[in-house]
Amino acid sequence: MSRKSSSVWGVRGKNAQQTEAITALMSVEIDLVVLVGKAGSGKTLLALASGLEQVVESKTYNKIIFTRAPIAVGSDLGFLPGTVDDKMLPWCGALLDNLEYLNVDSKDVARYISFAAMQHMRGRSLTSRYVIIDEVQNISKDELKVLLTRAGEGSKFVCLGDPYQIDNKKLSIETNGLQHLISRAKDCQFIQVIELPEGVRSRLCSWSADSL
Repeated sequence: MSRKSSSVWGVRGKNAQQTEAITALMSVEIDLVVLVGKAGSGKTLLALASGLEQVVESKTYNKIIFTRAPIAVGSDLGFLPGTVDDKMLPWCGALLDNLEYLNVDSKDVARYISFAAMQHMRGRSLTSRYVIIDEVQNISKDELKVLLTRAGEGSKFVCLGDPYQIDNKKLSIETNGLQHLISRAKDCQFIQVIELPEGVRSRLCSWSADSL
């Protein structure tokens, strides 16, 4: 049964597209939600708030899994020591910023969220998980296929991206995984693609995304 909600984890849609996104993210009839939008349009915040609502409150899913391509803007950081979580943290700044905004205590993060390195996802079967794949425009269609075929029974996947912010020099606006997914998902009833056209972070963010 579809579940409509105007507010998740204290977050309300600021425009019609965000409200539509919340409805799709909270619907058990939708297995994959694709949120497309420029910086500051609310992609990560909506995905994370909806995930927390369904992991912590309704217990629809057991845990949030977050992954993204380790593609740097500018010079790479090089080798990073430590555990998988330690290595992933530098790539998860947007997630951590949003957790702080959502008032999630740092000691609770590990209870609700696992950080997964994309390179270690092959062969896994993710059951009853809420999986967020960030910066999908920076991975290839083959890499995206590996990630989405990890979906087990009762899991929901959320793909986030901006096709105009490609940092992977091996990809283009025509060949990236996000664009490939959008083109293939049009006629699938359990996939919903939503474009978030407005920047809502700040007027400076919106100006920068549009003008620079």
